Formats: sequence, structure tokens, C-alpha cells
Amino acid sequence: MIALVATLARGFAIIFKRSCRLLLIACLITGSLNAADNAFVGKWKLNGSKSRLPDQMKVKNVSANKYAFGFEGGDYAETIVADGTDQPGVFGTTFSVSVEGPNSWKVVRKTDGKILLTANWKLSQNGNTLYDDFTLMQPDGSKFNVYYVYKRTAGGPGFAGIWESTSEKVNSVFELQIETYESDGLAFIIPSEGTVKNLKFDGKDYAYERPNVNAKFASSIRRVDALTLEVTDKVDGNLADTQEVKLSPDHKMLTMTIRPVGGSRPEIRVFVKFAKSQTGQMWAMHPSAVSGAGPARPLSVERHETQGRCRYEDQDFNTGAGGKSSAGDNVQSRTAIVITLQLM
Repeated sequence: MIALVATLARGFAIIFKRSCRLLLIACLITGSLNAADNAFVGKWKLNGSKSRLPDQMKVKNVSANKYAFGFEGGDYAETIVADGTDQPGVFGTTFSVSVEGPNSWKVVRKTDGKILLTANWKLSQNGNTLYDDFTLMQPDGSKFNVYYVYKRTAGGPGFAGIWESTSEKVNSVFELQIETYESDGLAFIIPSEGTVKNLKFDGKDYAYERPNVNAKFASSIRRVDALTLEVTDKVDGNLADTQEVKLSPDHKMLTMTIRPVGGSRPEIRVFVKFAKSQTGQMWAMHPSAVSGAGPARPLSVERHETQGRCRYEDQDFNTGAGGKSSAGDNVQSRTAIVITLQLM
């Protein structure tokens, strides 16, 4: 009987080796997306030094101590008295401007009484450069800080004018997670913001929410080619931007090019993939089950995202010569099933 079990075990090893293509399919069973789509899946970290987050601000002096503001290339949507008090702003927020000196303002936006962002503005001595220490308070309690430098392109004097950013230094960690969504879709998750976009490749708009922002958001997605996706964003039913999401050929870098409606320059976010593997389980018939010694046992499955490989190892049926497996099976020789597959 011992010889029969050992023979069957070696036979199973041969069968598994001959079944590499079937195991490759099992490796992709986490979703029915093709290999190109799966390459998008993973955790991504923003590379601030390679990214560009260009911005345009407009400030217009309406009357004594009253100013109209337009952000992100938009029109003048808010008119505020610069007296430090909270006043109605866009999307149900409040907006305040405090004059802290002849060349220094502090801007604060709140939602439901809680601070959403702060910005400390300072003018250069010649009045043609504006320095903005911008901090966004994230729903998870973390802070996202960017230090902007703007140049004046029109208007004046003082803070009044049109300002175009010339540099943007990201001083915080920003992560993006991409996961499979149902049978034909992807989920784009920003953990710090609490934002989740669940999108399918069917051309339809899918609604989602952004914490602390009272507006209706929706997005759609389509495949451009094996390495490129296009996402379209809408706010309150109006087109807000289009995003090109592109993988590098080695799948280690992701570039997101965001083109806002009315914007003169695209925002370019460059992400690098976390070097982290994923683990899971796959059930298969253990050789001991053939002899009636036990039930089917799980095979360990490890998927190395950064290498594009799957590794399957039967950890239960892995013995030393003349010993016992961890499952208690008597065998005379070591029979470990280890298969490494290269994803194409």
C-alpha cells in the first residue's frame, strides 16, 4: 500500500507538470479580465518628482476688501469678503480669507464645520510670484501637502490677477489601489480619500461618492489598447475631465494624464507599483485522497505581481525521504509539487 501511494503521488506530479496551461487559467481566476487588464491591478504609489499637478487660480478685486475667486482653471465661482469669516462656497462648503499682512493671506475651506483644506499664500517682493503652502485634510485623518509656486500672467496689483503654477512639490504619500470589479471591470480606490470608483467596460456611467463633497459624481471607462485605458469623469451631469491611464511596457509604472474641461495644461500623475506579492488558495485532490487516507487539500497559491508569475506549491504533501508528510501520510520519498508559471 505504501508503494502504491508513492507511485500515485509521482503520477500526480507528472499530471500537474503536464497541466501548466490549466494552472495558468486558475492563476487568472480572480477575475475574468485578460492578462493586460490584470497588469493594472495592484497598489500604486505616486512619484511626486516625476508628476506634474499644474494649477491656475484667478483672483479679481470686486470692491474694497471683496474678491471673486476661480480655481482649477474655472470661472469666478465664489465672491468672498476677506475678513476671516466663513462664507458660502461651492459644493456646500464655506470659504474664508484672512489678511495676515500686506503680502500674506490665509485661505480656509470647511465642510460641515470641519476644515477641508488650508492654504497659506505669500507674495514675492516684486508681486509677480505667489507661494502657496496647500494642505488637504483627508477623510482618514491624514494630510496631503503640496507646495505650489505660481507666476502672474495677468492682472494686479497684490493678489488680484491670473496665476499659473510653475512648480508643484508633493510632500505627502499618495496611494492608488486598482482591483478587479465583477466579471468585466476595475475598481479605482484612493484609501486616504475614501473614494471608490467601480467601473465596467460597457460604456455606461457609474455613480460614486466623494466624502465631504456635496455633488453627484459619475465615471465611465473604456479600453484603448492593451496598455491604455480611458476614464471619463462627470460632476452633476457635466463633463469634468478625461483621464488616460497608461501602463509602461514592463507593467511597473502607471501614468495618469488628466485633462480637465477648460484647463490649459493636463495633470500628470506618475505611479510606481508596490513590490508586494498576493497570496490565496486553490483546492486540488491530494494523492492521499486517492488511497482513501484523506480529503482534498488546498494548494498554496502565490502570485508575484511585480514579476508576473504564479507559484503553486503543495505544502501538505511535502515530505523528507522515508518520512511522513505534514498530513500524516506514510511515503518513502520526497514528492513536492512546485510549478512556476510565467504570465504572457
